[in-house]
Amino acid sequence: MRNKTATRPWQHVLEPLGGYLILAMQMAAGTLDRVGDSHSASAMAFNFGPELGSNRTVAELVQEILKHWPGNWVDECDPKAPHEAGKLNLATDKAFHTLGWRPKWDFETTIKKTVEWYLAAEKCQQPKEFYELTIRQIEEYNKP
Repeated sequence: MRNKTATRPWQHVLEPLGGYLILAMQMAAGTLDRVGDSHSASAMAFNFGPELGSNRTVAELVQEILKHWPGNWVDECDPKAPHEAGKLNLATDKAFHTLGWRPKWDFETTIKKTVEWYLAAEKCQQPKEFYELTIRQIEEYNKP
């Protein structure tokens, strides 16, 4: 860990994938509004990210992971390490207002599901088990 105080918008991989699928469906259906004189909303960039409450420090991320994955961590942050941004955010208001998209999983659920996936993937003996695990999480994500 380089910077335990760095704040990041932690999200599960299914969040942006779900957003891109909604965008693709609306593009295919031709339901996106036009923006301005000539630019289609689909030609513009969209951010798909977590709610602001999921922006947490790296230390908070590690502590949440340790609730689900046994172990501990040692703070070996180097104050002389190269600079990196202390706080990153994603502006998702366009995806919310234009597409009606919003993230489904909060920070705790995101970390729990991510750790569950990695722990189970580590134990999977056959590709079919890994596939079934992934499908199960997609189904859980898609529940209303």
